[in-house]
Amino acid sequence: MASSLCEKLSLPEVLSNKTVTELRKMARGLYVKGSSSMRKQLLLNSVYAALLVSERLEELLYVIDDETWTLFQAAYKEEFISLSGQHPDNFMLLKDLCYLVQEPDSHEQIVYMTGEIKVLFSELISGGFLHRRQYYTELHTYALAAVNLYGVIAKTDFVEIYNLQNEQQTSINEVCAVLPRYIEVGAPYCFWKDYIVSIEFGENNFSDVQDLLHQIGDKPRFLPGKTDFLKYANWYFFEHTHETDAVKRYLINHLYVNEATALEILGEIHFAFVVEAGMQAAIDVLDEFGISITDSQLEPLAQLLVQMSNSTRLWSNNGHTPDEMADLMPRMVDGIRHSRKIGRNEPCPCGSGKKYKKCCGR
Repeated sequence: MASSLCEKLSLPEVLSNKTVTELRKMARGLYVKGSSSMRKQLLLNSVYAALLVSERLEELLYVIDDETWTLFQAAYKEEFISLSGQHPDNFMLLKDLCYLVQEPDSHEQIVYMTGEIKVLFSELISGGFLHRRQYYTELHTYALAAVNLYGVIAKTDFVEIYNLQNEQQTSINEVCAVLPRYIEVGAPYCFWKDYIVSIEFGENNFSDVQDLLHQIGDKPRFLPGKTDFLKYANWYFFEHTHETDAVKRYLINHLYVNEATALEILGEIHFAFVVEAGMQAAIDVLDEFGISITDSQLEPLAQLLVQMSNSTRLWSNNGHTPDEMADLMPRMVDGIRHSRKIGRNEPCPCGSGKKYKKCCGR
């Protein structure tokens, strides 16, 4: 806890120390109308009244990052707290709006919450805010996991998955009311027609979404249990399989890449496979990292990448890997399932148009 010698100001006292320019900036952030023509005292009073509108604080607290949320709760419980290291992402937003106050003339980075804001937050807690925030955050986390694993998901299917894995039930209307607040602050997903889709599709005005839906067709959906499903909320997550481990070992032992860089490369290659960018895109990742590959290294690496590609969960397969889809819908000829190994006379999977034996299979 910070030193008790610090003077804790009231919210009006904190605001009175602001310049007119600072107050006008706060007024714009709090949607105070007519602030540009107000004199300081009226401006101060208007900002003060706006800060005590509980709905404004509630909406802000839904979308701040976890570290800032933890800091905000600590400031609510303690008289003073000391910051160390780098500030959380949204700390300055709360500070600029005076929901948190930082001592200006202290060797320590001392932060506190004024009594007025503590009372306001207490009222939110009494009204069930903590439960709502936890619930809305979970809906957001499910949306992250869904678009990272599937690329696109119908709102009806999203609701069905959530309700299947949770006691508290949701609805399309609730999802459409809750998720936009996260979309507005930069969530990597958005709504498109009756779907929740990866923001990646926005780069070409969502023209590829319909193509992906056509590729998915009536393929069964891969759906792990809740704990494993929510791992996909992290964009950098991918399953570590025998195939990914084999590629990683090759990068470290034959291309002399350190483990941290190897994992970063694997993540980039994984996403290239998820969206089926082609084998050449995977090879290009190595070039982007400044890694040169000799002709003798290309063939064994290409074979490992093909195996990794076949064990990667694809958007077009509704989250299943190509190998899993082969098991679910095997291609049978004379009762024999064909191997997924690439023939030397087949087109190269890198997309060059050459035969495999004349390209990556050299």
